[in-house]
Amino acid sequence: MRKLTLYIIDDEPEVINALTELFRPNKRYSVRGYSCAAEVRDALEHHPPHLAICDYLMPECDGLELLRELKGRLPRLRSLLLTGEPFSPEIISGMEEGIFELYVAKPYNARELEETLARLAREVAKDL
Repeated sequence: MRKLTLYIIDDEPEVINALTELFRPNKRYSVRGYSCAAEVRDALEHHPPHLAICDYLMPECDGLELLRELKGRLPRLRSLLLTGEPFSPEIISGMEEGIFELYVAKPYNARELEETLARLAREVAKDL
């Protein structure tokens, strides 16, 4: 089985560490954590993601802006947006626009997050 590259993008190192620990044991994913958009852009050429979990509010570039850019470069990318503001007009508009497939409200439930990502991973696997 081919491993799917999973980007975890958040400006808080604790979140990156927690999510990395959650997903790394799953042999389905090759997990890569990034704390800013510049790191993500640098990594794209060598390790393009199949899946991404991205925080919405980040200082340099908001998650919607970054996911819009990633989706433009990688149309088959499947992504989740982590947000403390799940019902904001921007989030709803981003989902309708197809920038990301699903959002997960903070604080997140680890089991629900695993199940949600697994659903997206199954979609990605069909396209490979």
